[in-house]
Amino acid sequence: MSFAKASWHRRIPARRVPAWGLMLLAATALMACESSSHPYGLYSEKVPVCFSTSAGFECEGEAENRLLIAPAASGQALVDLDMVFTNGHSCTAENAPGQWAEGHLVVTVDSGTDACEFTISFSGKEATLADDPDTPCRERICGARGMLDGMVLPFKGEPADDKGRTGGVNDA
Repeated sequence: MSFAKASWHRRIPARRVPAWGLMLLAATALMACESSSHPYGLYSEKVPVCFSTSAGFECEGEAENRLLIAPAASGQALVDLDMVFTNGHSCTAENAPGQWAEGHLVVTVDSGTDACEFTISFSGKEATLADDPDTPCRERICGARGMLDGMVLPFKGEPADDKGRTGGVNDA
């Protein structure tokens, strides 16, 4: 059996491809690359739960410091943060919107005059938190012994919810 050479194998000259088609293709490729390159997922580690006593510190088990970064509309992110410190103090933020900027994530908690920001930077498989010096979140989302600056959490992967799904924060 022999096959005839199909005419579709010829190259289409660039002038025959509409300019809007090339722009649409480039924009689609760029959006796909940008969205897949962000380090979404769960960052967490177990930490001892310790309380100050007259004899020093007594630890009563473990808690999990968790940072969940999920994709949101328009290339943004949603962030859940829950960290435990000495004497049960904590830092907590739920569904805080984040905006990607030059390889890091700027997270905004609350709005208006109550708004504060912290930054999450990524290196290898770790996320490092830094409070914003101009609008710090420590006073708003942390207890007396809680802190954001310098906190490092290792990447654990995509979390599964109670139905076995992975991905976004508070998916329906």
